[in-house]
Amino acid sequence: IEQTYDLYTKHLDISASGGVLGMLAISDSKIFFSSYKALYLVDQNNNLRSQKIKLPHNIRGGNLSQINDEVWMAGYDGTISRFDKNGILIDNKKILNHGINNIICDKNQTIWVSSGSIVYQMHNDKIKPYHLNVNTVTSLFVDSHNKVFVGCLASGLKLLEYDRKADRFK
Repeated sequence: IEQTYDLYTKHLDISASGGVLGMLAISDSKIFFSSYKALYLVDQNNNLRSQKIKLPHNIRGGNLSQINDEVWMAGYDGTISRFDKNGILIDNKKILNHGINNIICDKNQTIWVSSGSIVYQMHNDKIKPYHLNVNTVTSLFVDSHNKVFVGCLASGLKLLEYDRKADRFK
């Protein structure tokens, strides 16, 4: 017999249009949530009070990542938006003509984004696409040795072995 547990849940006043698409804890007390049309900042030190940060009409929310003390949001409309820790929009750039699934940063300050079966490398405002022999990239991860791992829908886990001197993947 499988044992079940009752969990206490509290409904947060977040009516996320299209559901919650990304979550990011930036401190012990502040958590960002993104939805299709808004960004939310929940302060656990203030009785879980949530602040809705309306996005400009052209931004469509998505995955969140903390890069250089900023909150970066990968948009389903091909944008990357940067916010400060209080949810103030710093910058918004359209970099692709299609949705971005993930965004991460490695120790060399190289930004990696994924869209479909392609991983893009962004460094010093240059964007390089790398077509992978996979159907869909679902997640990106940088480990403590600065290796980039790619989670794929049907082909499992891949390790990107990038040769910086030759500027290509091995």
